Amino acid sequence: MDEVESLFRQLEQVNARPESNPSAKENGLQENQDLVKLDDEHAHDGFESIEKSLKQLPKLQNGFDKLDAPKAVESKSYAVGKEKKNQHEGPTNEEWFTLPTPTGEFAHRVQRDLQLIKHRASLDPKRHYKKEKWNAPERFAVGTIIEDKSEYFSGRLPRRQRGETMLSTLLKDVDSRSYLKRKYGEIQTEKRGKRFGKNKKKGKR
Repeated sequence: MDEVESLFRQLEQVNARPESNPSAKENGLQENQDLVKLDDEHAHDGFESIEKSLKQLPKLQNGFDKLDAPKAVESKSYAVGKEKKNQHEGPTNEEWFTLPTPTGEFAHRVQRDLQLIKHRASLDPKRHYKKEKWNAPERFAVGTIIEDKSEYFSGRLPRRQRGETMLSTLLKDVDSRSYLKRKYGEIQTEKRGKRFGKNKKKGKR
């Protein structure tokens, strides 16, 4: 603190010196210039010494200057969702248009949904799809379709019929569940019949 007080005393002494050029006060600063010119050489040297001394003083470490800086406030849920998204998405490549490679449980769950899409022709007897040689891609992205306001009732599922995955959503549908259960029973009956026929032939021999 003593150094600061001595610097201020030097500044007062420089300001208290008589002006060597009174015309400078009358003319003032020149227009369109941001530089302050001192005609007195002693005053100029005094200001330079004070400026050098101020730069050598230790800087105060406080957070006062940081108060004016804008802060990016993120909610806890947004941060958690962002972290999960980064965990699900694997490395990207510019040649693949930055499409991520899913990893972990998320990749396994999405692969099941893709297999469900591939065999969608066997899920509904009233709908027929063209057979295609289609394999699940290695790189893909998952998004959410937002329904139009005009299709609020026709283009959306009620909340109780929605699931986390396509398979869980399909199993929540009563008609689809009954159809799949019936087809599964028929397949098991057919398998048991074939097995019983083989055993019967072996017994006759």
